[in-house]
Amino acid sequence: TVLESTDDLKDKIGDIAKDIGSKVKDKAEDFVDKAKEVISNPQETLESVTEKAKEIDQKLKDAVSGNAADKFADTPVTDRLEKTNLMEDTDDFFSKAERYAEGNYSMEEEKLTLKKLPKDQIPKADSSTPVPGFEDMDGDGDEIVDDAIIDDDE
Repeated sequence: TVLESTDDLKDKIGDIAKDIGSKVKDKAEDFVDKAKEVISNPQETLESVTEKAKEIDQKLKDAVSGNAADKFADTPVTDRLEKTNLMEDTDDFFSKAERYAEGNYSMEEEKLTLKKLPKDQIPKADSSTPVPGFEDMDGDGDEIVDDAIIDDDE
């Protein structure tokens, strides 16, 4: 019944408490042993702490200078910072605006220039084929341009 189930629960809680207590006691004993070791030999522990600090310092220096063993960067950080202008290889607004003002609307590097062809290189239009939709009303052979016809009747 209820009393029996509470007794079982009380026994389980007691077992868990004993288990946790023994673990805490073991950890405390380990801590006390380490503290005794540090107190009995302070020079050795100081040397190990200094050695660890030197190792960390060297790792930091290597990471900053680019000499780290894993070498993530393709160039060391210090080399990149030594450049005089970090924006050197980039296009800025003002150079683009200047090229646009000069007539380079496509933003290509070279400015486009138009040159006149010599008259002998200009292809002649073939006048033998009529232009569709136009008629030569004045009989001069050019169906596109017709002379004005003046009508005196009005």
